[in-house]
Amino acid sequence: LPLGALAVALAAGAFGGRASLAWRSWVRQPSALAVAALLFAGLAMTNPWDTVVYGALWGAAAIAAVVAVGWPWHVAPLLAARYMALPAGIALAIAWPFLDTLETPWRGVELVTGAASDPWRFAVVWLPAAAPLAAAAVLLRPAARARTFAIAVGAGAGVVLLWALAVLVSGEAGALADRAAGWYTLAALVAAFAGLCAATARAMRAGDRAAGSAWGLAAAACAVVLVTELVFVGDLFENRLNTVFKFWFGTWQLLAIAGGVAVALAWDRWSGRVSVAPAAAIALAGVVYGIALLYAPAMAVARGREGQQAGIDALAYLERSDPGLAATARWAAETLASRDVLLEAVSADYGDGNLLSAASGVPTLLGWRGHEEQWRGTIAELAERELAVKQIYVAGAGDEAGAIARRYGVTHVYVGRQEVLQFGADVGARFAGWPTVFEAHGARVVAVPRDGGN
Repeated sequence: LPLGALAVALAAGAFGGRASLAWRSWVRQPSALAVAALLFAGLAMTNPWDTVVYGALWGAAAIAAVVAVGWPWHVAPLLAARYMALPAGIALAIAWPFLDTLETPWRGVELVTGAASDPWRFAVVWLPAAAPLAAAAVLLRPAARARTFAIAVGAGAGVVLLWALAVLVSGEAGALADRAAGWYTLAALVAAFAGLCAATARAMRAGDRAAGSAWGLAAAACAVVLVTELVFVGDLFENRLNTVFKFWFGTWQLLAIAGGVAVALAWDRWSGRVSVAPAAAIALAGVVYGIALLYAPAMAVARGREGQQAGIDALAYLERSDPGLAATARWAAETLASRDVLLEAVSADYGDGNLLSAASGVPTLLGWRGHEEQWRGTIAELAERELAVKQIYVAGAGDEAGAIARRYGVTHVYVGRQEVLQFGADVGARFAGWPTVFEAHGARVVAVPRDGGN
């Protein structure tokens, strides 16, 4: 969130004309160059897809600013790209050592042929975020030219048409009928995008950069959501789940900032005279927003009834739920070195396993296999490591388990609640032949012999 907010501020600076868009300006302001480069390097290493959203936002803002000072549309993208090239190149150089290690299994961009957003569920997600923007629009009554609106409608509808043609060419014609009520969602997105683009253009012509920023951010949010309704990044999930998760997170921030700016402008510029229809619209938006805000106090009450102790220690619950694991995590963090590997049972994603390595920082052989496959693809080593973990716990202390452990660099084996559940109540007794180096509350850690002996 902080990086996203800073990226929006960078784009707003370019859009508002507060920054020189000549590439030489970076040489005159090396501190600004460092901030921009480090910002996008940080985004790339946090969530690489954020660089697409915020980079496109920055580029669009730069293009709009260049056009606003008199450059033609066909030249503006080239000038904007030249302006952004230096910080983008430095950001890539900083982030490349990290990005080069990623083994993402993504298959490219694929068509959404199912699981489209129906209007009701879509409204549940987006209406609360859009309510402040809608209320501000009622008060500000942004003007728009019909010609600009028509051009923007054509652009949005053209994207949808391209998707439909691609679906037909790929032999997935059934997806057109399967979208069903999702067509209304697409129509609403195209209409909202067009209206916001037209309002942005009119505000820019009037020299109102503040209003143009609010409507422009909202238009960018609509564009991102519209695209994710049509295509997704192919990955292990084989659907658009992860695309929606990654792209909508940043889009929520764009819409929230746009709504805040628009409400502030409406507050400053409101004349105090509101007719019945705008008043009703504002009241409805307030009701929607108020209902959405009920989640926070309801969540606080629900959590308060769970009997949790107040505090900011995310691992405090382990003292109550699994004191043996909590004690082992403290011991491992204080005693073991970074070169050690502490074996624990492999867990399903979001399961109760893999807590020891996560809590102590000491690596294990394999944690959540599903997440490894999500980032690296289905590689043979994952199955090999999972099998090795099982073989060690099933065999117990002995030459076979010792050889496997040393092959993978395992120096210690943990026996706790999860290991008992997976490998039987006698799993601890199987390691009686290896020295116990820590024990507490029924949990135990044994050391793997270095020389192959017991």
